[in-house]
Amino acid sequence: YKISGSIQQFACHDFLGANFTASCDDFLTLYLPTVLYMTFEQFTPEGVCTKMKSCDAVSMTRVSQLSKQQRLELNISLATELSLQTALDRPETAGFQHFIISELKRSACDHLSGFATTCDKFVDGVIPKLFAKFFEINKSEAVCSKIHFAC
Repeated sequence: YKISGSIQQFACHDFLGANFTASCDDFLTLYLPTVLYMTFEQFTPEGVCTKMKSCDAVSMTRVSQLSKQQRLELNISLATELSLQTALDRPETAGFQHFIISELKRSACDHLSGFATTCDKFVDGVIPKLFAKFFEINKSEAVCSKIHFAC
């Protein structure tokens, strides 16, 4: 619910004009938690990594076999942050963004009958902006410090 609330705050209050806030809040309160849950259930770290072409299967297998302490010692979150800082410049990111949009439309919007067109437009308009905002926020050290104590 925390992620849902953050997205709703950004989309309805920071991004859209005041005349859309109430209807946006109603729509996202009703559907966003379910859409996020369904979406998260479809993705695994390995799948995301493979789709973005940011790591290979051998690396992921080796990392998954490390103990928690070993992962901390490798400072994986810093490596992830460096990878994400350059992700916006990689062509795979556009493909991954398209994949996310397509999957949201397929797994959520297609099942909303009367709201399918509205949902499609919302996903097409907001998801690219959320990606851009994510990469903008990720460039600061604040994200790293929340993920890993060594930042």
